[in-house]
Amino acid sequence: MQALATTAYAISSTLNLDQVLRLLAEHAFKLLEVEAASIGLVEGDHLVYREAAGAAAEQVKGASIEVGQGIAGWVAANNQPALVPDVSADPRFYPTMDQQTGYRTRAIASVPIEIQGRVIGVIEAINPLKRRFDSETINLLTSLASLAGTAARHHHRHRTAVDRRTAAGAASL
Repeated sequence: MQALATTAYAISSTLNLDQVLRLLAEHAFKLLEVEAASIGLVEGDHLVYREAAGAAAEQVKGASIEVGQGIAGWVAANNQPALVPDVSADPRFYPTMDQQTGYRTRAIASVPIEIQGRVIGVIEAINPLKRRFDSETINLLTSLASLAGTAARHHHRHRTAVDRRTAAGAASL
């Protein structure tokens, strides 16, 4: 619980969405003791990986898949978590990311990031180091996803307020 409080404090200290996503990916990576963690945001009909921590992080950032494609895409399309202890046995697994990065995914836990019931992204943990993924993994990822959704909503409100002030200032010229 202390770890979540620390994460919440860290992300509440900034309105910079990229910084928040980076902090969340890093905290998921450390708290869940996994080889990798990533966050993808829905952009149109694609899930674009905006942040990652751990193995192959730099190759994953900026990569995209279609919503509905792969396990993370399925999570985004269905607004449901997925806990997959063996991706080779799951037909939703999309091996192209592994092929592009040279990384080998064995297990995935993934949950949607929502704002008011609408999926805006996915946070996932890959390959646990010490134990198998379980319901506690999903609970922790869900808590992190909730923080991500709140941060995204605050970022959007802040941008809207800044844009209104800028437009009002331009109109008064």
